[in-house]
Amino acid sequence: MFLISLCTILCSIILLVGNKNQYVVEAPKKGFNYKWKFKIDKKIFIMFAAILIITSTLRYGWIDTYAYKEMYVLSRGDLMYVNSAPYGVEKGWLYLCYFLNFISSSPKLLLFISALIIISAYIIIIKKYSCDPIFSLIIFFCLLYMDTNNGLRQMVAASITILCFSLLTSNNKKKYLLYIFIIWLLRGFHESVIVCLFVAFLIIGKPLNIKIKAAIILGMLFCIQPGIAGNYLGQMFSDSKYLYYLDMSGGMTFMRAFITGIIPAILAFFYLKKCKYYNIKIDYVEGLLINILFVNSIFILMGCTMQYWNRMAFYTSFAPIVLIPKLVGEMFVKSQRKYIKIVAIILYFIFFAYNIYVNISYGAIKDFYISLI
Repeated sequence: MFLISLCTILCSIILLVGNKNQYVVEAPKKGFNYKWKFKIDKKIFIMFAAILIITSTLRYGWIDTYAYKEMYVLSRGDLMYVNSAPYGVEKGWLYLCYFLNFISSSPKLLLFISALIIISAYIIIIKKYSCDPIFSLIIFFCLLYMDTNNGLRQMVAASITILCFSLLTSNNKKKYLLYIFIIWLLRGFHESVIVCLFVAFLIIGKPLNIKIKAAIILGMLFCIQPGIAGNYLGQMFSDSKYLYYLDMSGGMTFMRAFITGIIPAILAFFYLKKCKYYNIKIDYVEGLLINILFVNSIFILMGCTMQYWNRMAFYTSFAPIVLIPKLVGEMFVKSQRKYIKIVAIILYFIFFAYNIYVNISYGAIKDFYISLI
């Protein structure tokens, strides 16, 4: 508990300092339809990221961290082990472990590199697209940070896809092909990354386009009759190492789904209704992010019945993080905005504390302590 408590305190201090010193800048001519945008010093981003990266590097364990540390040790100078791809682990990840061993034999290097990639990706996307970076950093910390320490292969793959989001924003065929090529390469880290191609197909177009609406309907049908889709996916993944993801007993709790999936979707829906009513044009990039938000909500709701979809939400979770500050700002008048934001932040921290409590009861948090090995 000491390590995550210290991390929380230090991050809170930095965010308070950042909030005190942030200032409003003129809305960009290209990009979102910002009426306002907060600006904070780059040092806040750097210090916030540094604390999270150091915390993740220093941890002894957390859920499957032990397996990754063991994998790193076993891959040391052993190409036969790497090429055998034990337990069905993707070779790209094993080769990363193999080459990192030439720098250091300590698994801490793997934890550091993973944390550096993951945290940096979210910081970059927040800095670039959020109109209220402090609010977005709080959302990221409360809802997602602990998850970034689990399932490292998939989290690293998801983080790189986040950095590649800009390739989808220019409506350029060459950049689309580059995106497809990168996703194909990332299969060497985690095969599930291929879902990003399907997500890209859905989101390109107008906000809440016919493809997104069809996906929402299919998602709702899945929630009503999960067994049918489960049987179909079970046949597809019958010989896959990911078969256990289809377990219907390990879904997301409704409270988590409500906070991370339902509320953002409701805000986005009414924001679109408001834009239509007042004839406000939505920028192409903003439209893409709104569509990703809806896809994220679909994954999360489907994840209430099947763990597999929870994992798919890692690839889309960045959208609500950067959009919620804008949606809250647009859906409430200026006199209410400050109080709504304060209430939201309090609720996010309560959820974070509850998540830690749940992990304590499961025994997962006991190994999240400072270790140099």
